[in-house]
Amino acid sequence: MRRWLSGEFEIPAHHWQKLQTLCDQQDRAAEEQLALIRKLVAEYGEDPREIVIRLSRTQEDADRLGWPTPGAHLAAIRRVVERAPEGLRIIPVYPGEEPAAEAASIARGMID
Repeated sequence: MRRWLSGEFEIPAHHWQKLQTLCDQQDRAAEEQLALIRKLVAEYGEDPREIVIRLSRTQEDADRLGWPTPGAHLAAIRRVVERAPEGLRIIPVYPGEEPAAEAASIARGMID
């Protein structure tokens, strides 16, 4: 990798293709999530204040969610965060933590 980045060796074409395929997968996943947000807005007439997005903590989590690595999954989530409507609070949770995040969200709503 260092030799590729330094220009000592040319990056093989198949590696560039794999990277492009992964970037396309991340873009599609982000757009699907954003489309779901837009659908909720259309159905309920207002922007959601917050959404929960599941993160990959381990390789097993990434595999279960269909990502080659936790970092690749995180890059897709970053795209959602960057493109999300302004003011939308995104709550990242790890698998198994969803009920706790939901309870915290309900509690915040009661306090607001």
